[in-house]
Amino acid sequence: MYKVTRRESPKFPKNIFSIWYEVDFDGDNHEWRDCVDDILKRFRKSHTITPVNVPKFEPLEDFVELTYKIDNQDLVLSSDFLLYTIYVTTNSIELTQKLCIELGNQVGWEE
Repeated sequence: MYKVTRRESPKFPKNIFSIWYEVDFDGDNHEWRDCVDDILKRFRKSHTITPVNVPKFEPLEDFVELTYKIDNQDLVLSSDFLLYTIYVTTNSIELTQKLCIELGNQVGWEE
């Protein structure tokens, strides 16, 4: 379904990590929302998450941001349909690194 990218470019912001997900390019890109649902389910096991701005799914959506609060900090998930990538952003480098490691250890790493 998806894997966490282990290494980012040194120029990539440290408060963002990326997730590679499997896409059906003939489909409507609903796969990224399925991944987000699973990611949030996993994060909820050890974090408090509240939706802030989560637009309804639109077929073929791209560059849509889903905004949440996680342990009272900002959490944004967005997708790049062409690169089949989900970006996870927080306002804390420490939280981002913690979430990246938690999720990667659970679902695996894309090298």
